[in-house]
Amino acid sequence: MTDLSQERLDGLTILITREAEQAKSFSSRLQALGAQTLEFPAIEFVDPDFAEFDRLTINCSYDWIIFASANAFERTWRRLKQTGSEKLLEQASIAAIGSATKSLIEASGLKVAFCPSQFVAESLVQEFPQALAPGVTLQELSIFWPRTDIGRDVISKELQGQGAKLASTVIYKTQAPHYDRQSIAELADKLKTGQVDVVTIASSQSARNLAQLFKDHDKTELWQNTRIAAIGPVTAQTCRDCLGKVDLVSQEFSLDGLIKTLLASLKYPNNLT
Repeated sequence: MTDLSQERLDGLTILITREAEQAKSFSSRLQALGAQTLEFPAIEFVDPDFAEFDRLTINCSYDWIIFASANAFERTWRRLKQTGSEKLLEQASIAAIGSATKSLIEASGLKVAFCPSQFVAESLVQEFPQALAPGVTLQELSIFWPRTDIGRDVISKELQGQGAKLASTVIYKTQAPHYDRQSIAELADKLKTGQVDVVTIASSQSARNLAQLFKDHDKTELWQNTRIAAIGPVTAQTCRDCLGKVDLVSQEFSLDGLIKTLLASLKYPNNLT
């Protein structure tokens, strides 16, 4: 991994659209590199009705559990502790998408048995059969996938299509935060007048919510004086569809990758993706 401490983000004002608690930690990292930051969460997480989750986890067991995000693991871990079902995770093999997800799981004292080479669902379903023990097939496995209420259904469709017995349920919901008209207008003015250099977007849902929050403003005028930086090609495409453009795309689908992309944009300002 590149040593990010050798570079700086001095002179950049960066808008962070992550969930409120996550925005704080990301903001601290960017400030440590010299950036000025603004926090405007475009997404928030709320608990679901846990009835279905509890039905699938209390006094149950699985061969594998898949976590597609750190949020999914954190909230699953929390709920399992509340119901006294932590052993579910200790008894199963764990697959994780992304380095942040893997690190959080391991910091909780659990082992990650499989992490795909690319931090996307497609890589997981393509590479997962190769992670199985010799002679074991998907058809023999019971798999649990706790997920958000939005997003793509690649994991369940593809694994079930290959014969896996997969149980899936919502462990957290996402929604757009509420902002008053004045707050939105004030930020829109900063964007239009070039007071924000870069807007960072870490998920497709954040891009969709941001578009909805600024639906009364012309997209071209709103974003013409700022750059939009997205994690990964899926989020980047959503930015194009909903916001009208994307300028920087991190090919490493993580916050470290996004920071490296921002650093590279200062070194090579004309090398936009």
